[in-house]
Amino acid sequence: MRMRPEMKIRILAHALFALLLPALCRAGQKDIDIFVYSTAAGGGSLAGIGEGLEGKHRVTESFCAGGLCLYSTVDPGFRTANAPSSGLFPLSAGTEVRLEVVAIAPGMSIQRDASTVDAPGESLLLGSTPDLHTHPQYQVTLTEGEVGDFPLRFRLTATGYGTSPEYDLVFTNGTVGPTPTPTPTPTATPGTAPTVAPIPDLARSRPRALGDQAVFYYDAREGFTSFVNLANEGSVELDVEVLFYDAQLAAVREVLETIPAGGTRTIDVGSLRSQGLAASAGVAFATAVDAGGAPIASGALAGNFTVANLATSSAWGGPAAAREAWRREGLAFVDAEPGAIIDGVNVVLEQIAPTAVDLSVYYDPASLEPAAAGGNQVIFVSFADVSGLPGGAARQGSSWQIRATRNDGGEISASTHQTEGVEVSHLAALVGPGVEGAAGSLRLWTDAGAANRLVFFQESLGTFATGYLLPAVPPPGAAAEVRVDPVVVQPGARGDQLVFYYDARDGFTTFLNLANEGEAPLDVKLLLYDASIGVAFEVAARTTAIPPGGTRTIDVGALRNDGLAAGPGMALAYAVDGSGGAIASDALAGSFTVANLGTLSAWGAPAAARRALVSRDGGFDVATAGTPIDGDTVVLEQIQPERLDLSVYYDPNALEPAEKGGNQILFVSFADAYGASLGATAAGQTWDLHAARNTGDVLPPATRATSGVEVTHLVAAIGPGAAGSAGRVSFEAVGPAAGNRFVYFVESLGTFATGYLLPAPPRND
Repeated sequence: MRMRPEMKIRILAHALFALLLPALCRAGQKDIDIFVYSTAAGGGSLAGIGEGLEGKHRVTESFCAGGLCLYSTVDPGFRTANAPSSGLFPLSAGTEVRLEVVAIAPGMSIQRDASTVDAPGESLLLGSTPDLHTHPQYQVTLTEGEVGDFPLRFRLTATGYGTSPEYDLVFTNGTVGPTPTPTPTPTATPGTAPTVAPIPDLARSRPRALGDQAVFYYDAREGFTSFVNLANEGSVELDVEVLFYDAQLAAVREVLETIPAGGTRTIDVGSLRSQGLAASAGVAFATAVDAGGAPIASGALAGNFTVANLATSSAWGGPAAAREAWRREGLAFVDAEPGAIIDGVNVVLEQIAPTAVDLSVYYDPASLEPAAAGGNQVIFVSFADVSGLPGGAARQGSSWQIRATRNDGGEISASTHQTEGVEVSHLAALVGPGVEGAAGSLRLWTDAGAANRLVFFQESLGTFATGYLLPAVPPPGAAAEVRVDPVVVQPGARGDQLVFYYDARDGFTTFLNLANEGEAPLDVKLLLYDASIGVAFEVAARTTAIPPGGTRTIDVGALRNDGLAAGPGMALAYAVDGSGGAIASDALAGSFTVANLGTLSAWGAPAAARRALVSRDGGFDVATAGTPIDGDTVVLEQIQPERLDLSVYYDPNALEPAEKGGNQILFVSFADAYGASLGATAAGQTWDLHAARNTGDVLPPATRATSGVEVTHLVAAIGPGAAGSAGRVSFEAVGPAAGNRFVYFVESLGTFATGYLLPAPPRND
């Protein structure tokens, strides 16, 4: 099935998306500012001086779609100074300065944070003294090919001061005179920078959600754009350096952001193209820096990213991959204290180095958009840390063994893939043309090596797209773990039971994807519970008999014809023996896709896997395949995070309405029911919600008591303060755990949507 022609029109929605949270960053360029003073000490009228009032200001093309083009610039900025200048005086501390539009060219707007002005008489807050220094984003929307000048007349206002004279600025997408020499871009030549040797004790199979460095994938190729969202979850303001590397990790563009305690920032990667960023996929690293620019430990950085595909009018994204810094202490390593300089010698960053990752189920590539349009993408990221100061990253090779199977379990191919830096590939390129014609499964494993490595997968059918970081699994032949903890804070990717969220409400449908990654066929019981976890709908066993290496996809929407209730819910899948009793298999993996038919968007995630554990000698061992899960000597591990983190959300007012699924918080809480058969019951869970706006201003605390499956949204959960700007929220579990608990978050602007399971912060994982 291909995208219907009428869906193509939705590419215009990207114009709204790009206006959502523009970047206020300057990537190392010289500031062009208007300095704001008053004509008398402690009073008088406002006055502006500076080169920002001189000449024309060039707006550069951000993107074109549907015959329209968006042009933008962040010059000139506005700032105050503490010293007088030629009879002018600094403003009193705490003065809020506003820009009032007198006249403005058609199609032009000015934006700062979540506020936009585009008509005479409208007023934009620039900030307050003594630290006022801001660069609004000036934007002009034009017909493709249109060239001209675009005037703006404004004045400055502030309580306690007279209004300034009127000032005229002219913006143009034509010629502005000689082009200034750009600031040289730092480069890193591959292979010449000394890299940090791998430290086995500091290798992790999965990234953290909060740490000293946040790692983001981005795509700035033609036809794509990305947004990198940063959060400072600490108690002090941080200067954060974000290094954007191209696919070869050879060219780097630096952006410096000052983020208040508890605040967030969004960087529009597409806008960096006009400032020299290569048209490439790449990887970005965000690290706090000290006054001298050296990277330092903070323990406070988190974030997420959104990648928009303009060819399919779709999007995907997920949490940033966070890493902690560790300090050498003799032969051991301890957590680096905040402020410690990350020099790559005495203080080093841990490696994200899974030895195996799992694409449990992919859809038939022939039914998706063409690979050339991003219909399916396998994205490899492989890098090493550069030792010494100022640090950074260099490309590093990784060799992956790949085994692909079709949905009937038949092997497509077994191959080796060598990669380094950032590589965007696709299924057919990796495993051959036999991948088309059916759904299937992909498993990748590698020897322990020097590189940090991440693998993402994305697929889209028209505007319906999903994408996520492939989860880590045990490599082939790995020995079973012993003495495991029965309580974990994050789900696994493969195990003995799978937990899925689904949505069968009117206007939504869901696909549940199951994989048998074992060596023997499995009969799998699939139970779909309604939101109260009170009614279980069982899918016939014959539809879920899965051969080794095989997959199954269940269309939940079609089950409504068989009696499934219309509503959101939770599904459980586990292997059963000949009598229908639950047994351990250590072979189940999966994923799900939720489609919103109202917005023509989708999101999805890996299924949450749990292992069966045998109680023995005062501890717990992993159950062997075939062991009955009886709830007595053999039980399922419990997923009980103490805290979950939504590091950055976009302004709900800029998204689709909540009633259309523009933003959704999805709570799931349940307890296991053992007995004649394995099932679930509702379990209550109370969450304390702690939220802050992008400025770091703390919102009133909120408490949410939930049970079973509940679909709500930001304003309903947090309060009206959640609207009007981007922000962040953490979910703190209250009281003793009664079962398992998950929280998902989804947001969409038109057909551009993302959604994912909220991660647990790293200190308790």
